[in-house]
Amino acid sequence: MSLPAPPRVELRLHFGESAADRAAVPPALQHPLFALLAALAAQGSIQQAARGLGLSYRHCWGELRRWEQRLGQALVHWARGQRAVLTPYGGALLQAERLARARLAPQIEQLQDALDAVFDTAATPEAVPLRLAGVADPALARLLALGRREGLALQRLPATPAEALQALARGCCEAVAMHLREGLRREGPTARAWRAALKPGAQKLLLLGQRSLGLMLPPGNPDRVAGLADLDRLPSLRAVDGSAEELALAELRAEAGLPPPPAGEIEPSPEALAEQVVAGRVALAFGPETAARAAGLDFLPLAREHSLLLLPRAALERPAPLRLQALLASPAWAAALAGLPGVSAAGAGRVLPLGRLLPWWPVSALRPAA
Repeated sequence: MSLPAPPRVELRLHFGESAADRAAVPPALQHPLFALLAALAAQGSIQQAARGLGLSYRHCWGELRRWEQRLGQALVHWARGQRAVLTPYGGALLQAERLARARLAPQIEQLQDALDAVFDTAATPEAVPLRLAGVADPALARLLALGRREGLALQRLPATPAEALQALARGCCEAVAMHLREGLRREGPTARAWRAALKPGAQKLLLLGQRSLGLMLPPGNPDRVAGLADLDRLPSLRAVDGSAEELALAELRAEAGLPPPPAGEIEPSPEALAEQVVAGRVALAFGPETAARAAGLDFLPLAREHSLLLLPRAALERPAPLRLQALLASPAWAAALAGLPGVSAAGAGRVLPLGRLLPWWPVSALRPAA
C-alpha cells in the first residue's frame, strides 16, 4: 500500500496593529503540529503538553491522530505508565522543522522589517527613518520594537559588519549596529577587517548594552568541553564568513594561539548552529548565549562584548539620534532586554570615542608607510 502524498508547505503573512497582535499568533514559520510535537518532546505527556499550549487534551489527541493518518506514519510512541516519546520519524520531522526555521529566521525578520517600514512611512510620510545597518540580533529587534512604540522611526538594513561599514561610508545608513570587545589587538582580525572604514575623530560609539559569547553545548556537557581548543577536537560548525560571531571567534582563537579554523560546513545564523547541536549533528558550536538558551542548550561563556552603534560624530547633534540615546538610557530599554539570557543594558546610552574600545586607534597608525 502506498503512503499518502506528503503535505506541501505554505507561508502566510499576518498583519497586526500592535506588538500584542503579533504575540497573539504563532511565531514566524511555526506550525501548530510542530508546536505540539515540541511540547510533547519536552513534557512527555499529552496532558501536560496540552496544558502548556493552552489547549484541551481532546483537541491535542485528535490533532495527533489526524496528522498520523495524513502522513501515514506514527509520530508518538505511547506506553501505559511510561513517558510519551516521539518516534524516530516524529523526532526527525521536528528537528528538520526547527533547523529550517532557524535558517530562515533572518530572512523572515528582514521581510517583517521591510513591511513595517512601508507601513510606518505610509502612516507618517514626513518622518525620516534612522537606518541601522547590521545583522539580525535579538537585542536589535527589541530596539526596533521599542522605538516604534515610542514613535521613533528606526529601520534595520540587514548586512554583515563589513557590508554595514561600507553602507555607512556611502551614506546608505545613519549608523552601524555591531559588537566589540574591549582590548582587541592592533594586529588582530577586527583591526584588519575594519581599519579602512573607520575615520579618526569623525565617528563615535553609542552603547546599546552587552552580550555573552561562548560555546553552545548539549545539556550536561557530555564531551567535557573546557574551551576553544575543543572546537578542533570535536565535530563542530562555523558561523557564516564575515559574521560578527565568526569575527569574534577568529579574534579569540588568535589570542589563544590557536590556528584559524579549517574550512568546513557553515550555518547562516547562531540559531541554526544551536539547532545543529540540539539535533546531535555536531558536539558544540560558538555563538551567543541567547541562541544557546533559546534552544535549551548549556553554555560555556568565553567573552563579553559591547553591543553598540557606530555613527558619525555630527549625527549625535540631530534630533533622532539624540532621542535614541535618551531611549537607550531609559528604564524602558533595560526592561526590554530583561528577558534575553546573556544580554544586559550595562552602559546603554553612553557615547564613547573609538579609542575607548579600540586600543589600536587611530587607524593611521596601522597603515604601512608609503
